[in-house]
Amino acid sequence: DDYFDPANPSTDHGSIFKINIDGSGFKIMHKFNKTDGKGPVGSLVFYNSCLYGNTYTGGSDGHGTIFKINLDGTEFSKILDYSSDGTGERSENSIIISNDVIYGVSSIDYGSIFSVKTDGTGLKKIFEMNDVSGDFSYCKPLLINDKLYVTTSEGGAYGVGAIFKIKTDGTGF
Repeated sequence: DDYFDPANPSTDHGSIFKINIDGSGFKIMHKFNKTDGKGPVGSLVFYNSCLYGNTYTGGSDGHGTIFKINLDGTEFSKILDYSSDGTGERSENSIIISNDVIYGVSSIDYGSIFSVKTDGTGLKKIFEMNDVSGDFSYCKPLLINDKLYVTTSEGGAYGVGAIFKIKTDGTGF
């Protein structure tokens, strides 16, 4: 009942599970129902005793979500519904968290770097990628001090991708 049903794939929107290192104790912690997200992507992030993550689609607008869940599988909550304005929409990467702020990279159009507080408020686009900066990032950003480092698979000086840094406030590209 908790596993993927090949006879009815439309009901499988992804799940969060836990398993012991020795392979025992497999347990589904949460099954996504499309309204709270569909297609979880990237790694979960441990922060303030909870696990945080995001989905590629689903949510109220169908553009993905950011969620959190307690380590024991209780108190799942959707923090944010991505919208169609390109701020986080269709994020295919892991998110990162520092000082109660979530950072991530979207993959719509050329892509953008965004931030939102862990309570779901204050969503903003930090930087919109383009052919010059590099575009289509499929890796989570790296945060060192106040700078985000991002890799891209296209664009840049030779059109084959780039590595760039930008401050978390959007300056210093």
